[in-house]
Formats: sequence, structure tokens, C-alpha cells
Amino acid sequence: MFKQMLGILFSAGAYYAAIRIEEFNIKKLFIKYTQLAVIVAGIGVVQEVLYMKGIHGIFANVKKVSIGFYRVYSIMGEPYFLAVALAPALFYFINKLAGSKTFRNINFYNLISFGTIFLCYLFTFSTGGLIGLAVMFLLTAYNVLKKKVFVVLPLAALYVVSNPEKFEFDFDEVQVRIEDTFAGMMQGGEINKSQLSEMNSSSFALISNLIIAQRTISFSPVFGCGVGNHEHVSNAVFETLFGEDFLIRFGNFNAKDANSLFVRVMSEGGYLGLLLLFFTYLRPFVFRRGMDNPKIAFYTIINQAAFIMFTIRMVRTGNYISQGFMFFLFLYIISYQQIKKGLAEAKALEPVSES
Repeated sequence: MFKQMLGILFSAGAYYAAIRIEEFNIKKLFIKYTQLAVIVAGIGVVQEVLYMKGIHGIFANVKKVSIGFYRVYSIMGEPYFLAVALAPALFYFINKLAGSKTFRNINFYNLISFGTIFLCYLFTFSTGGLIGLAVMFLLTAYNVLKKKVFVVLPLAALYVVSNPEKFEFDFDEVQVRIEDTFAGMMQGGEINKSQLSEMNSSSFALISNLIIAQRTISFSPVFGCGVGNHEHVSNAVFETLFGEDFLIRFGNFNAKDANSLFVRVMSEGGYLGLLLLFFTYLRPFVFRRGMDNPKIAFYTIINQAAFIMFTIRMVRTGNYISQGFMFFLFLYIISYQQIKKGLAEAKALEPVSES
């Protein structure tokens, strides 16, 4: 617990210091982040080109997918981490090109930046990244269409369901992960060993950690096993639950972060931790409030971008400080406060109608 708390406090303190030095100008900081994201994504695109040309020597962990491309990770540790780091920037540029009129600004830089980040994001071939992409398009559609989105999206979904042959996607890796994860979740993590043995390592990591977290919360439902202790619990019970064969085949995969923020908090914080997690995750979210006000719209985009990052992390990574988690947590809360303040000021300036 001490090691985890020290890391959280150090990361939070460093990011808070950076924000305070900039006098809480989160717009300026977010733009700096997007500029860095373009550079990191550019490295990823170059990495893909080199892979396709057969130049693998300067990069480790070369992984080819079934459709012929390679998974890239740029300067990050693995492709999924790259997708998480790029997600807010990609959402920003999507809205710069196709978002609400109050925020849209189509120019050469935004076009090039979107193309670079979008390509790199796709080249991660991350299941979590695809989940994030779906949320990005939903929120962008909501920003543009407002309440009409609740009519348009169900009709679009109905069209896709009724014409599945037009939307087939021959990508084995993603299909397998989705099917495995869905199978595990549908059974609440209670899945037999024959099904587990057929999973790929990524899906097994999520489901096995979910099963371990369920065991933990059954013994300590309110407080869980304590911050930083999921790994210790996993090491203690993994072989008992799954057997030596699974330990040899998969290893105690992702035991440090439980492969999911939701699963890790459930294990280490119990029901109280989950309550606090969902409060932090949902309370500052503004949906599209402020999007119609040019002075506030940027804050709404920042708020939505942070929400997308947290949504991806809820599903696929439980590290409390990686990929700028604390930075975006501060941006999430500060943007919420700025939107509330801006809306209150706008309401105060409205003319009072005479009765």
C-alpha cells in the first residue's frame, strides 16, 4: 500500500504542480498534450512503415495481425498503452473536423494531425482502443445532433443489424477477444477450465483477474483486500483456482494491475471502492453541456476526452498512474468546474423577462 500511495501522491503532485505553474490554464496544457500526441503518433506511423518494409531490428515485440499489418506502440510499452495515450487527442481532432459549429475549425494542421493520430490509433489494433473509438463517435454525434442522436443512432443500429453482410470485418484478433470477454462476463467470471483454455492471453488475463477479484470481495465485501494487494492475492490463489497448467501456459498475467481499473478497484477497494470509483467517473461528466457556448465548448471537449480515456481504462488497465492518468483526472475535474462556472455566468447575463 505504501508503494502505491507514494506513486499516486508523487504523480498527482507533479501534474498538479504543472497545472498550477500554468495558472490552471487547462486549455493551454491540453493543446500542448495534443501537439505531443501528434509527434508520438507520427513515430507510430513510421514504425508501421518500417515494419511493412521488413525493417524490424530497431524495434522489439513485433506482432503481425491477421489482416497483414503490424501492431505499433511508438514510445509506449505496448500498443494498448499507446491507444490510451492518444484517445483524448484523437477525440479532440475529430471534433475539430466534424464536431459542433462552436468548436469546429477545419484547417491543414487539424487535417494532418487527425490523419496521423487516427492511422496510428488504428495500427495499435487494440480492443480497448476500438471501444474508445466507438465512444468518440457517439459523443461527437451527440455534440452535433443534440437530442436528435437518440433517434438517429437507434435507426443506424437497426440498419446495421438488419444488413450484417455489409459490415463484416475480417479481423480474427479483435473478434476472438470480444467473443472471449463476452463469454466470461455473461457467466459472471464463473467459467470452466475448458473454456479458459481456449482463450487468448489477453482475454484470459481479464477473466482470470475478475474471478480472483470476486473471491477477494466475497471475503471482504466492504473494503476489499487493500490498495496494492491484488497482486499478492493473485499470487496466493492463482494456482489453486486455475491449476499449474494455466500458470505455465499464461503465467500470472497482469496481476499487478488486474487488467482493468474496475476489476482492480473491486478487488482492492470492495464495494466502497467501487462506489467512490463510479462517483469519480460519472459525477464530473457534463455530457454536452456548454457545447453551444463558444466560451465553454473547449472545456466540454476536454471533459468528454477525459471521460473517454477513463472508459477505456475501466475495461482494460488498472494502473493508477500510467499514461497520464492523474493529469487527465485533474483536467476532468477542473473542466467540470469551469463549465459550471461558465454556465452560471451566462445565465446571470440573460435578460430578465418582465411579467
